[in-house]
Amino acid sequence: MYLKANDTQKFPVQVMFVVPKRNHKKAHDRNKIRRRMREAYRLCKSDFYTSLNLKNEKLSIAMIYTSRKEELYNPIQLSIKKLIDRLSQ
Repeated sequence: MYLKANDTQKFPVQVMFVVPKRNHKKAHDRNKIRRRMREAYRLCKSDFYTSLNLKNEKLSIAMIYTSRKEELYNPIQLSIKKLIDRLSQ
């Protein structure tokens, strides 16, 4: 989910990572998935920032982990990279 943000934002993108308690009962599992999502986003965000700065856009994004299965880092990274590529177009 994303929204075009107002121009008063300091950075081009605000991101929120959500892992529902309904799918992952234990807090340490939710935190582990959230850490993996944040790291994958951190590694991809520089290209994303440059493309948004060229278009002069600002976004607010909520990344919601909907799978009931706890994935390793690589599938999460591929999904986030694909999502960022879609958003930057």
